[in-house]
Amino acid sequence: MKTTIDLTKMTREELETFAMEASTEAEALKQKVDFYEEQLRLMRQKKFGTSSEKNQVDENQLSLFNDAENEADLTKEEPKMENVRKVRNAKKKGEKEAKTKKLEKKVTEYTLNEKERICPACGQEVAKMKTVVRKEIELIPARFVEHTHITHVYVCKNCEKTGTNTPIISAPAPASVLEGSLVSPSLAAYLICRKYENRDTVYKMERDMKAAGLNLSKQTISNWILRTAERYGKPLYEKMQQHLLSQTYLHADETTVEVLHEEGRKPQSKSYMWLFCNGQEEKEPIFVYHYAATRSGKVAQTFLKGYQGILQCDGYDGYNQVENILRMGCLAHVKRKYVDAKRGMNAKLPEEAYEVVNTGIAYCDRLFQLDEEVKQRPLAERKAWKEENLRNVMNAFFQWAQKEEASSVSGTLLQKALRYTLNERVYLETYFTDGRIELSNNRAERGIRPFVMGRKNWLFCNTPRGADSSAIWYSLVETAKANQLKPYDYVAYILNQMRGKPADERKDDFLEKLLPWSKDIPEECKVTGKE
Repeated sequence: MKTTIDLTKMTREELETFAMEASTEAEALKQKVDFYEEQLRLMRQKKFGTSSEKNQVDENQLSLFNDAENEADLTKEEPKMENVRKVRNAKKKGEKEAKTKKLEKKVTEYTLNEKERICPACGQEVAKMKTVVRKEIELIPARFVEHTHITHVYVCKNCEKTGTNTPIISAPAPASVLEGSLVSPSLAAYLICRKYENRDTVYKMERDMKAAGLNLSKQTISNWILRTAERYGKPLYEKMQQHLLSQTYLHADETTVEVLHEEGRKPQSKSYMWLFCNGQEEKEPIFVYHYAATRSGKVAQTFLKGYQGILQCDGYDGYNQVENILRMGCLAHVKRKYVDAKRGMNAKLPEEAYEVVNTGIAYCDRLFQLDEEVKQRPLAERKAWKEENLRNVMNAFFQWAQKEEASSVSGTLLQKALRYTLNERVYLETYFTDGRIELSNNRAERGIRPFVMGRKNWLFCNTPRGADSSAIWYSLVETAKANQLKPYDYVAYILNQMRGKPADERKDDFLEKLLPWSKDIPEECKVTGKE
């Protein structure tokens, strides 16, 4: 119902009060409209615009750090166009050989037999004039072969006649990977790598194998992947976790995953795949995935029980529940807030309106630039170099953020970016306590990306048991890749070594030799193994 207000009957004081209330209400509505418009612009940018966070500041808009002027040498002669063209078109010596360096080699020679070496003109034998060498790359598609193992069993006829204990001796033969199953180490490795390295769906694997003459159902493929994870992958997974927790600098991240059949939860409920990995400086990279039904900080607390050291992660408060750690923040997440604020701004605003958000991005870029310089220095010198060259820039960044936050418009993306910066200060300053620490948690984000990309294809896990098996195989495959191993050859190798081994024989020494960084891994499993 429309209400009409008669202003002529109001006193001066009532008119002033009414005007003040109307003005306040209008301002509040304007702030709401601005907020929703900002969110809409940001969502459109994320959906249709570029996802890169690079080059967010135009050179003509802002210049906080004049490195270009410092590095320029105006006395140096400009390169001539003909020299540029010459360099561009020049082919590097050995470039073709480098492309095929790691491939298996095959040589076929073509010669003439005795009859063919007779000259058609004079009837004399021809002599070799030259040799023409041509190379090409052949593709040998995957094919499936039914391998029948026939084991001969022997008995002593003499003992059988005399009635004493009769020995029965079987010829040595490899054990089954899974009892009563057709799966071999090579086939299991093929299926595992198709799913966890190539991100193929089980449906696609079923279709491709059917085209090659092998009729396997999706259920059979899934069961083999799950059962091999539990029987063979899990002992190595647990050993990798022990090694990871013995170190002193870790990264962590988490992402959502949908599990359809989880007791007590709706199919649409969000579950989480966590990732924990060691630092870039470690010679033995380790990536361990962990499935959990929630994002509770207790998950990280339980997984990292007994760990003491530095933990680098994003701004999620759940990580504060982990005991005995020194927490390090992530400057990339800080920069992302300013990039989002810029994307959400009205494009019709004058350039001056972008000055604050551009300043925040420029501070982050400058710190990242200095962090790259840190990595070029010996580890023993980094901590002191950080103090000398980065401390002042980071302090200036926080002081600027505190000043701008006090005068920023409440509820805007820019204010949230400034507030996030100040909230992360205590964690980002951990950067100066150790030379190994990086400014970003990108190592963990890159580590969890294979799972995120795979999730786009297969969308969900059917059961928690399946999610656990995915965590195991992702851990082994990604750690193998990080240690310069070929995942298929590595997985086939560990399955072949472990099959037939009872649990009591899979002791520490045996498992240590099968870990991705072990020196006992054969050369054929290594990326650099074949020259």
